[in-house]
Amino acid sequence: MAQQFRPQEKTEEEIIIHALSNAFIHGNLNQKLYLVEQGCIQVLSHVLNSNASNSSNSIDFNTLILIIDAFHSLLQSTKEKEEEDRNNDNNINVSYNNEANHPKDLKALLLEIDNVNGVSHIENLQDSSSEDVYHKAVAFLETWYGGEEENDENEMN
Repeated sequence: MAQQFRPQEKTEEEIIIHALSNAFIHGNLNQKLYLVEQGCIQVLSHVLNSNASNSSNSIDFNTLILIIDAFHSLLQSTKEKEEEDRNNDNNINVSYNNEANHPKDLKALLLEIDNVNGVSHIENLQDSSSEDVYHKAVAFLETWYGGEEENDENEMN
């Protein structure tokens, strides 16, 4: 008999994480910045940490990759906006809806991810049993935070 195809059931948490990550990946910059304003960077970072500390409730490898992609997309969009503004001889004008104390530029967003331990959680993913997660974590860290090897080479010069 033919077996019926049943998609893998996802937990409520995984559905929320997928929705947030997809909004970061496919949304426009203002939408992404709104998610930052709402604390979504901290939520995604927390998931990365809970995965490392609680193996009985681990998030699947594809979800971990999706979260790293979400952070990358946010940073890439912000970088592109800053470059566009510079090329147009404008001041960087990445704005938030209401509050002036939120990150407004690439440097501030990098710091925001670091402040909620996102960087350290992604560093911990370099020890993942998934080669794909490992490579995604290394690429993210090298692209946005300089990676350890690059820093070591700079110190030697």
